[in-house]
Amino acid sequence: MRKFVSILLILLALLPTTVLALDTQSLDNQVKTQAFLTYGGRYTIQQKYQAAIFVGSKTACDNVEDARVYWAYMLSLSETAFKKVWSMTYDEASIVITCVPQSQTRPCQRNFYCRNFKSFQIGAQYMGREYYGVYLDVTECRRIVNNLAKLSTANIRKLSPQYRNLYWSGKLSGYLR
Repeated sequence: MRKFVSILLILLALLPTTVLALDTQSLDNQVKTQAFLTYGGRYTIQQKYQAAIFVGSKTACDNVEDARVYWAYMLSLSETAFKKVWSMTYDEASIVITCVPQSQTRPCQRNFYCRNFKSFQIGAQYMGREYYGVYLDVTECRRIVNNLAKLSTANIRKLSPQYRNLYWSGKLSGYLR
């Protein structure tokens, strides 16, 4: 039985990752398969995010709508990871991390994260590597989704062939206007 499963996984890895009409369900199935092949049966949301980067870099993109679907999926993964690490959503954390404490001598009783940081980024850096890492993932995905909303399909075709995939079309979307 184990040989059969390992042969099946090898065959799945050899299948092309190009999808004709990209939808979230087929993309999620590809990402789960890649995460299972890379990390085994149990994987974290951050590992699933890395598997999604791999799938996106191997899937061709000639349509801006496919890139928008992919990066909306990446944004949902990064926001899920953010909520898991921070125990609150990105928008809640951006308000809480920059709140002003009640007094300078005693900490804020409303929330542990209330430290009166000058910016959300500085507060995320103060919290530690994992907090800052998911903060960067969410802010990058939000920026890319906003950039892709302004693009047309003709702009995606300006990319050289090695960058004409789901991942790089989003990463370079800020330069394609």
